Amino acid sequence: MMFRVGNTRKSRIIASNINAYLIKYVADGIDLLNYHQIKLDLKVDASDDVLFIFPLTAVHKIDQRSPFFNVSAKDLLKCNVEILVVFEGTIESTGQPVQTKSSYISNEILWGRRYLEPYYYKKSKHGFVIDFSKFDETYRVNTPLCTAKELFTYYKNRSLRRLH
Repeated sequence: MMFRVGNTRKSRIIASNINAYLIKYVADGIDLLNYHQIKLDLKVDASDDVLFIFPLTAVHKIDQRSPFFNVSAKDLLKCNVEILVVFEGTIESTGQPVQTKSSYISNEILWGRRYLEPYYYKKSKHGFVIDFSKFDETYRVNTPLCTAKELFTYYKNRSLRRLH
């Protein structure tokens, strides 16, 4: 699961971090909504050290520890969940803290998509240019519609059959 964060300000943002939370809404016996909040493990561009010069991609790996391990594409559409992504940092020039939040409900999550890179090298500028018009653009990748658990079990059984 991927989230993208970009800085459109003129000033740089330092000491930044990204957190994501899964919020599951559950109806209790009195028809009142309760919720459970789970912090998602994130890696930011495959690193623990975040340097916020280019747009960043935060990735939640769906493995045995993920709350999405038993969720298929069809299940996700039926879930009553929300993912809250919180970005925090400090504006370098003023020292002011900055925080921004984005929220995604289950039908806003795009299954089997990856982000296009929003930057390219421009020879005349002798450096990279960020094209924010491509910031939210994705492309389709071949992703199974089953749960990660089912996929894990399939590959495990397949490798066991090869050994026999």
